[in-house]
Amino acid sequence: MKLKFVPSKLSIWLYILLFSYYPFHPTIYALITKSFPSIPSPLVSVWQDILILLIFLFALYSIISKSPGRISIVDIFVFAWILISIPSAIISGNIIVIVYGFRLTYLPVLLYFGIRFLPFRDFTGYKPIINTIINISLVVIILGIVIYFIIPFNIIAKWYQINDFTIGYYQNIRRMDSIFWSPVVFGSLMSMNAILSFSLLLSEKRKNILGSKYIWLTILFTFGCLMSLSRGAWGSELIGIIIIALLNISRKLGIATIAGISLVIITIVLLVYSGSSNPFIRHIESTFSTTQYGTGQIPRAAAREAALNNIMQNPFGVGLGQAGYVASWFSETQQTRGGEADNWYLKLVEESGIVGAIVFLVLMISFIIYTLIGYINIPFGGQKYIILASLAIIIGVLFQCYGSNVWDFYMLNSIYWTLMGLSMNLITRSYRFRLNLLSD
Repeated sequence: MKLKFVPSKLSIWLYILLFSYYPFHPTIYALITKSFPSIPSPLVSVWQDILILLIFLFALYSIISKSPGRISIVDIFVFAWILISIPSAIISGNIIVIVYGFRLTYLPVLLYFGIRFLPFRDFTGYKPIINTIINISLVVIILGIVIYFIIPFNIIAKWYQINDFTIGYYQNIRRMDSIFWSPVVFGSLMSMNAILSFSLLLSEKRKNILGSKYIWLTILFTFGCLMSLSRGAWGSELIGIIIIALLNISRKLGIATIAGISLVIITIVLLVYSGSSNPFIRHIESTFSTTQYGTGQIPRAAAREAALNNIMQNPFGVGLGQAGYVASWFSETQQTRGGEADNWYLKLVEESGIVGAIVFLVLMISFIIYTLIGYINIPFGGQKYIILASLAIIIGVLFQCYGSNVWDFYMLNSIYWTLMGLSMNLITRSYRFRLNLLSD
């Protein structure tokens, strides 16, 4: 029997492998680098980059061997966003920070194209990827609960100390971070999955929503998001769920569900913050002024002021890798020009300049418009609510970007770009737009 090479199916398996491994990488990375210090740390992570490149190459093969179908404005701006890295790299002039900067921000964008033109006709072909995202996130929240509530704290504290991790606290409340060892990344993953699960809940025609697994997943992921004490993740989930509820306002199911989840959110918040003097308000206010970042040495507001000054002096950007996380990593060894301001929009303008910021914002606006039109016009079904979930997640993330560099969270930005590519694939194959048809 002759085996047939099907790159699209292989790509799906590579996505599954990539997303299944991602949450465990921080722990595996810490174990390997601490146990075998002679192994160069990039070698521990490079295979993830190889997987992304393989996914992109298989997609490229499919595009070359078959007609890619319709190309949208969104596709063009995603491609333009990748091209922005070229002049930004020239301005940067430092090969080390260029490589790290491209890997962190632009390499995951290839996952958009990895799924955008795959020749599947409906949602069922992509369902394994969605299931993987939800199932692996379920493992993450379960492990987070075990680490937080069951494993003795002295054991966990020792693990943090050995691996130079920082235990997150607010008002003497420990922040849940699961196996990411970062409450912000953990909270962001929980927020995204709560939105995704909520949207899939509405895709089911059930009279009794308590019989759906998605209502329980939504509640569980919401609990994880709240326990992370990540303000941006809270806001992102709240905005995402409100968007989904508003677009389903005519359905009693949507109203009942949002009412139930809101009750859960309010109850847990009151439990977490009971007995303190307005800590919730102070926690939110700290996003704008007093919160520390990094080693806790520099107030966030001061870092943002420094970023604004840098932007005024360098309107075309300081170059790839010269701002944000990469700049903070190499601030001493490579003398980077920028810093970490905990604000994606400032990082975007500081690194890529005004042109880069315009390209990114137009890309996001065009994606929001396309997915909204696609959601309205596509018939009821799973693919309709995957598109809605992607729309709500991206809008929520754009809100969260004010307080975090979410598009530089390596696992999360890979999922964001994948969901965007999947949504555009489903839209262009399901509904012919008169305004977005650039090629047939």
